[in-house]
Amino acid sequence: MSHLLFMDESGHHGGDGFEVRGGIVLPANRVWRFTREMRGLEGRCFGDILQNHGKELKSVKLLERKRIRLTNQHAQIPEDERQRLCREYFGQARNGMSPTLLHNIAYAQAGVLFVDELLKLIKRHKGRIFATVVPSKHSKPPKEIERNFVRRDMKYLMGALYHYCEEQSSDGILVLDETDRTDDRRFLQRLERYFSTTESGRTHGGLVLPTPLFTESTMSYPVQAADVVCYLISHGFRLPGMGEPSRQDLKSEWLTAVEQLRFSCVRTVRNSGPKRHYSIVYVAQPWQGAKKREGKTLLQNDPKGGFRGRASVQHYTSERAGNEGIAWRKPQK
Repeated sequence: MSHLLFMDESGHHGGDGFEVRGGIVLPANRVWRFTREMRGLEGRCFGDILQNHGKELKSVKLLERKRIRLTNQHAQIPEDERQRLCREYFGQARNGMSPTLLHNIAYAQAGVLFVDELLKLIKRHKGRIFATVVPSKHSKPPKEIERNFVRRDMKYLMGALYHYCEEQSSDGILVLDETDRTDDRRFLQRLERYFSTTESGRTHGGLVLPTPLFTESTMSYPVQAADVVCYLISHGFRLPGMGEPSRQDLKSEWLTAVEQLRFSCVRTVRNSGPKRHYSIVYVAQPWQGAKKREGKTLLQNDPKGGFRGRASVQHYTSERAGNEGIAWRKPQK
């Protein structure tokens, strides 16, 4: 049986401390039932399907700060009344009218309820959350870096999916949200290079299909679920090393559910012995180990001090790399 990783991203438009890429893994035989139940959940929460009103289940709208504040300004609205108010809210927005405070509160409460039940739905269908987190300040490559270099966070994500498929005696398929065609093509080229030219990539390609599938988020409920999960990780879930504060208005139950939906396993690492791996990983230096276009190699930190490499190699720190403690190897004449 196959497992599908439905992927999206969060924090890639600036203004956030972290960028997250990842989503939810579902068994192939559960995808259709998950889709139908998520659609039914949408109808129960909002009184209708948002797409019927030109809207989409986007986390940046459902979980923005002002909406979370609104949920606490009124007692919980009964389901029938909440659904009616939400339908009126959609009609008012469509006709250019400003929704009343009560209509806004109903829509906000529907969004919170939707996230509550969505996380339970993922668990009920044996879903898992896979994601990598990088600091926004290090998300863009330095100009010297090769354009097709696959960042370390993507390698960790593919490794986690590989270990999961290995444990499930399954194979993995990537399903990505289609965005900009140029960006999608570049990402596809990086993945193909990783799976074909690196030792770990060739190993992971034995269980993870190297060629991903693309779909529009409006046509895939699991991708919309991935969007919500990535948002919660970016704005609320914290791992060691993530210094940015989390949003205090996000419910602790949501973040606990995210943690419980992580996959973990123990694998023996070369020269290091057994090590526990998690499916949600923070990567502080995503470009570490890359090569410069001119052929200069980015050296990695030596835990014992200095940098790995021959003693005769000259080093100098590159501010353009944006990575403290990393140096460039000067080309030998």
